[in-house]
Amino acid sequence: MMTRTQSKKKMASFDCLSETLSVHPSNSQIFVEVQAQGNTLERALDILAEVDMKPVRQKIIKGDTSTCILMLLPNEDMNEAVFRLTEAGFTKVKGINAESHYPGKGSTFRISPTGE
Repeated sequence: MMTRTQSKKKMASFDCLSETLSVHPSNSQIFVEVQAQGNTLERALDILAEVDMKPVRQKIIKGDTSTCILMLLPNEDMNEAVFRLTEAGFTKVKGINAESHYPGKGSTFRISPTGE
């Protein structure tokens, strides 16, 4: 069982990694923490594939205590992807719209429940 201190460290690592993201000019981005078991990379991709969402590109990013995947998606898919992943139990998810979605502005939609 994870202690509260361990949970905060893990959250901080996800948060620190997610803060390094910048807005992409034409694709939305989904940043999601994955686990070795349960909420895996393969499961995240399967969930998106069930609703015909296929990442344009994906990259695994490893932090001190978190392993995350950054996926580029067609711009219109971001909100639905965040919804599907959180509905499936992924609790650390960040979605960023493409710059072209809101010309001149980077829009960030974040879901990261901590239970506190």
